[in-house]
Amino acid sequence: MTDEKTLACIDTNGFEIALPESVSAIVRDVPDPRDVSPERERLSGYWFVHWLGGKLYHLRLRAGGPNVDGQESAIATNQHPWLLRARLEDAISEVFHKYDPQKQRPFRFLAQNTADLCSKRTIKTATG
Repeated sequence: MTDEKTLACIDTNGFEIALPESVSAIVRDVPDPRDVSPERERLSGYWFVHWLGGKLYHLRLRAGGPNVDGQESAIATNQHPWLLRARLEDAISEVFHKYDPQKQRPFRFLAQNTADLCSKRTIKTATG
């Protein structure tokens, strides 16, 4: 709960995430981005698929499912932060499946209980 001295409650749903130095991915040339959607549907639930600059990147989500053609690569996370950011944005929506997103990328939602968001810290005014 806020009082007259509280400027704003800005405790957000931020997460500290530890990333490995590299991740295993399958990469292949896909020059036309219109080819991505059917491939994403075909691999749904088993592979995360992301297209950038004419290349399609596949990250395995779980064993089984359809096979993927391409070159297996160890992707350095510090050189490809956009790939893991895209995967994290998808994963966040899975973790917070009870929340109706206002926006999918980046995942943004309204809290169901403001007390949960404001319970740890608030920003006080200069006179507070």
